[in-house]
Amino acid sequence: MTKNSTILTLLFGLTVFVSCGQNSKPNPADKFLDFLNNYQVDSLETLVADNFQLKRTYTTYTNHKKSFIDKYVPNSKSVNGKYKILKASNTGLTTDFLVEDESDYLKYLNIEYPKWKVQIITNGQGMIERMTVDTTENYQTYLTQTKEKGEQFDGWLKLKYPKETDETLYNTTGLLTQRLKEY
Repeated sequence: MTKNSTILTLLFGLTVFVSCGQNSKPNPADKFLDFLNNYQVDSLETLVADNFQLKRTYTTYTNHKKSFIDKYVPNSKSVNGKYKILKASNTGLTTDFLVEDESDYLKYLNIEYPKWKVQIITNGQGMIERMTVDTTENYQTYLTQTKEKGEQFDGWLKLKYPKETDETLYNTTGLLTQRLKEY
């Protein structure tokens, strides 16, 4: 009897393992954040719907597909920005994330990583139509630290490298991180 019980237990465990493995296929929202964290513009361009919008609840500025691909992703890459997923829940076509926003800018200026509530909405064809970023309880700390430490860094930059513009810093690969490390 013990031998049969062991075999049944192993078969049951294998069945559960295989079925769980099949359900672990990443949804479009997971793929989207992975592509964004790795700055994969080509993959993002095919995953993002033409009517895509990136909205933030704390500002009126909205990125549409073109500005998201052409500006947001390259700016994120220039500061080595990443969204670290802390929590995720999926309901139909909507995925809600709690993320920690990590970047070289925040790291080297010793700014506490902010947490954001991110909601990603997918259409019926598996394309990302909307990303909404909302604040959490540490938003005010983030604003205060970013303002104070950002101004200090900008002042240092103007003294040390008066000819370097923001455009140069953000469009020259690795330059912003190099200056942040030096600071």
